[in-house]
Amino acid sequence: MSSSRAAALPAITALLLAAACTAASGAQAPGTAGVGSTLALPAAGPAAPLSATLLAVVDPDTAAALPPAGDRYVSVEFRVTDESRAAAPENLYLAVTLVDATGRTFPAVPVTTVAGPQLAAHADIVPGAVATGWVTFDIPTPDAVTAVQARNGGTGAAAVWAIG
Repeated sequence: MSSSRAAALPAITALLLAAACTAASGAQAPGTAGVGSTLALPAAGPAAPLSATLLAVVDPDTAAALPPAGDRYVSVEFRVTDESRAAAPENLYLAVTLVDATGRTFPAVPVTTVAGPQLAAHADIVPGAVATGWVTFDIPTPDAVTAVQARNGGTGAAAVWAIG
């Protein structure tokens, strides 16, 4: 076997193992998907590896309190699964942002809307457990929403779901 082929074997093996782990969890690798898609959110630091499914989008959403003048609420529903096999030293922290057509991002706001119960920003979730809930954003009324992105532990690669 040539030395270049021998050098490539560890990299190919790592790629195949990563693909097998992704297939075993049922989640796609970080990338772009749409509503109904499940994406893998690799562990960042001490966080546990997660998978997240974007279940629904409500645009506009309604709350007891009105958004600021010229704004609207947009809510997205996620199902998050702890894919670890052992307890992680930290609880669930999923950083979710909404992206508009200009690329501007909007953080989640702590607003209870008619869409449903909010997904806790920090939650205790044991290996294999599932948390489902809504994340709400306050964005300017004329802005076109194009994507929602999530990061496990607030850092690392973002999983991106195209919406709108």
